[in-house]
Amino acid sequence: MTNEKASEYREKIDSLEKDLKKERERFKIAKEKAEKDEIKKIIDRKEEEIDKTYENLFKEFDKDIELKSISNINEQTILYSEFMGRFLVRLELSTSQIRNVYGEVMRLKMRGFNNNELVLLKPRLAYSTERKGTDGSRKFREVIEKALDKVIFAEEKQEELFQNFANFFEAILAYHRSFGGK
Repeated sequence: MTNEKASEYREKIDSLEKDLKKERERFKIAKEKAEKDEIKKIIDRKEEEIDKTYENLFKEFDKDIELKSISNINEQTILYSEFMGRFLVRLELSTSQIRNVYGEVMRLKMRGFNNNELVLLKPRLAYSTERKGTDGSRKFREVIEKALDKVIFAEEKQEELFQNFANFFEAILAYHRSFGGK
C-alpha cells in the first residue's frame, strides 16, 4: 500500500466515523419512533460502509503481511499495524486483552529468548482472546498467531524474528491505544 492510498483510507474512515457519531447523537435525542427507525437505518448503512472500507483496505496489503512483517519491519508493517490497531478498536477489543499477552512477550524479551516459553504463548493467546469471544479478540488472535507461528516454526534467525514479532505486536498495541482502545 502506498502512503497516498493510506491517506485516502484514513480520510475516508475519519469521515465515516464522524458521520456515524453524528447520527448516533441524533438517535439519542430523537423523540418519535419513526425518526429513530430512520436514523437506525442510516447508522446501519454507515456501519456497513465502514466495515466494507476496512475489508477493502486490508486487501491492499500483501496476503501474508503478518509473516512479512516478522521477517522485515518496514513502512508496510507500520501502516498495517496502524490500520489493524484502529480496526481492533472498532471491534471493541479491550486493551487488557492485548496487554495480557503483550506482558508475556515483554517478559520473554527481557529474560532472553526461550523457544519453549515462546510456544506457550499460543495457549495463553487462545485463552485470553476466547475468554471474551468477541470479533475483536478473534481477529487479534488470527493476526498474532500467524506472526507467532512464523517465529516458532523458523529454522534459523529465530531470536531476530522474535524481536521483530515483539516490535510488530507493540506497534499494534500502540495504535490500538492511540485510536481510543480501552
